[in-house]
Amino acid sequence: MVSTSRKPWGLRKIASNTKPSCVASTLTLRANIDITVDFRRQDPAKLAAVYKLTRKEFPYLTRARFPLDWAIAEMTKQFLRNRRRYGVKCKRIPNREARKRAEASGGNKRRRGTGALPHIDDRGEDEDEDGVSGGEGGGDTE
Repeated sequence: MVSTSRKPWGLRKIASNTKPSCVASTLTLRANIDITVDFRRQDPAKLAAVYKLTRKEFPYLTRARFPLDWAIAEMTKQFLRNRRRYGVKCKRIPNREARKRAEASGGNKRRRGTGALPHIDDRGEDEDEDGVSGGEGGGDTE
């Protein structure tokens, strides 16, 4: 018996003969990423979802082969750039100068660099400013 319940946006099966770049673009749209915003300013959680789901659909795109998901990031950048360029051409999206003016006047509240994902080995949430874990004892002392 086939289940009739709908799966969440990224868990639907994608055809096995689909190119990874097509999947990255599809998952980018499904992740509700704003195409008018540059890649560097995208929400890191949404980008992480795109990376995770693309790796799930294409086991070849492992982190061992492509450290820090650089291949998926480049496909996503290309997709966003092409989609933005086409939107400007069709006059659906304002051009770069108009977007910059709107951002400077307070129209876009995104900060520069919020799309940068931290490295997996960087400090965790339980560490304080000195880089020391918040646990009791067990650490080296001088």
